Amino acid sequence: MARPAPGELDDVETITLPRGVRFPVELDPPPGFDPARLETWPHVEGRLEWVEGRLLYMPGGGDLQQDTVTDVVATLAFFPPHPQLPDLAPAVDDLFLQISRAD
Repeated sequence: MARPAPGELDDVETITLPRGVRFPVELDPPPGFDPARLETWPHVEGRLEWVEGRLLYMPGGGDLQQDTVTDVVATLAFFPPHPQLPDLAPAVDDLFLQISRAD
């Protein structure tokens, strides 16, 4: 059976959010929170920012996506093509062109 990959904070309770939640989510600072002292910040999987007196949360994932894209590009760029597989370079070029146009 497939299972999610282990996370940094597997022992932390998961909070289910309603479908309509928009990010960033404002969190109530925990007791003793001091934005100038990193040790008082909550430990979460994701990103926290202190903006104009508000503690804002954004879910993680960007770092993992960046690593995955880098791995795919390196694999396609540096490994010689297999003689029985089609050349993927045109498809990769097209993909990057579509991504750059989307921005």
